[in-house]
Amino acid sequence: MALNLDLLLRPAVLAPTLSLLAFFIYNFFFTGIKYPNIPIIGAKKTDYFPLLQATYRNTANWIQAIETADTLYPNIPVQLMQTDFTTPGPDPYLADNPVHHHIITSTLTQQTPNFIPEIVDQIEWAFEKNWGRRKGMERTAINRVFVGKKISRNQEYLDLASGYARAVFLAAVLIRPFWRPLRPLVAPIITIPVKRITRRWNQILVPEIKQRLDEWDTTHQRRGEDAEKINWGLEERNDFLQWLIAQGKELDDPYMYKPETLAGRLTLLNFAGIHTSSIAIVLVIMDLVYGKKEYIDELREISTVLAEFDGKWCKRALAKMIKPDSTMRESQRYNSVIVVGTNRMVVAEEGIVTTSGVRIPKDCQIAVPSHVVLHDEGIYEGAGEFKPFRFVEERLDEKVEYVKRAGKAWATTSNEFLGFGQGRNACPGRFFAATEVRLVEGVGKGKPEVKWFAHATVPDLKACIRVKRREFVREGK
Repeated sequence: MALNLDLLLRPAVLAPTLSLLAFFIYNFFFTGIKYPNIPIIGAKKTDYFPLLQATYRNTANWIQAIETADTLYPNIPVQLMQTDFTTPGPDPYLADNPVHHHIITSTLTQQTPNFIPEIVDQIEWAFEKNWGRRKGMERTAINRVFVGKKISRNQEYLDLASGYARAVFLAAVLIRPFWRPLRPLVAPIITIPVKRITRRWNQILVPEIKQRLDEWDTTHQRRGEDAEKINWGLEERNDFLQWLIAQGKELDDPYMYKPETLAGRLTLLNFAGIHTSSIAIVLVIMDLVYGKKEYIDELREISTVLAEFDGKWCKRALAKMIKPDSTMRESQRYNSVIVVGTNRMVVAEEGIVTTSGVRIPKDCQIAVPSHVVLHDEGIYEGAGEFKPFRFVEERLDEKVEYVKRAGKAWATTSNEFLGFGQGRNACPGRFFAATEVRLVEGVGKGKPEVKWFAHATVPDLKACIRVKRREFVREGK
């Protein structure tokens, strides 16, 4: 008995025991329903821990949860069981203060057409280097724009970029089910892979950043303090890293142009950009391979359009490729990568009241059931079928006013198309992403089951498609 008591009193045993005991006491005696007027999907009357048990049920089958919500409560908000979407990373301040969003919505969007030749060059290089290998091309394409040609062809850097995106997502999913007071205890262990990747990432990027900062200081000391001549660093280099440096200098905040801060912002950009692009590319390829053969034949218009521009990829050439654009938009609608989207947090002290009369208190996170909207037969005829040219006819109909036609382009959002979100907080980089993905598809050219991971979907990682390489239209050919 004494031996058992000594064992129980050991810190390694006592600490988790007391934590679990505190957890049960807290749930039994001190917690109530935080939002009593809002139904909680997945909870049952017989549950001892309804919130916790509903969390696991909904995480295991989000499609069923969201369809149940839409059927039982079609006109009122539903509380999501994921109230903490914090991203483990090099510095929480970076995610909470995304000043780089301004660069994405302004400079990146404006500069995207100018990057088309460089992106194509990078994609062709990636095809030559990685043909026959299981290496992603989207990560090298976006990093050509993020950090320039030299680093974007560093294989270790590219592997770290992909690894970081995977590690952060997995860590977030593993941390979220833990009781909030326990998260600070388990997070340091779960995020060890993230920290290792970040450390090596900084070893590669920080020397480059320091060199650029030295170049910036030297150049602008010669120019004096004339802010108009700074021009966001476009005269020195033209990539996202240089824009970040210019932004930090313009804000006159040493933290903003600290090498580790700039490297951290690039990790977040890769986290946001790599897997969203790669999933979109893989899904549309699978949709086409397991669709009608005529679909692929009609997409051969890429060759015809390029021939009109002497085999050169440019903004005007992409704009004329309406069928590939419609195909990407339809694939995003059909596959509905996320079940819920446009997540918003209520910040008004008094909360908000919906048009149906439901009061939503402050700090409650609400979202739109994207999957249900994108598969609504009332909006999309034959919503359960992949129709790649669904949006082509309306875009070509000159009787329809231009604004409505333009609204059917892939990167355009609406209340009926939530692939990139909606409103002022819609995906800021969607125009760049749409350009990049279409270029990868254009340069590169029974459906495997899509796998759901919590509230998001990923393509079947075991599916394999055989592709025959062919000559493409090039300048001078």
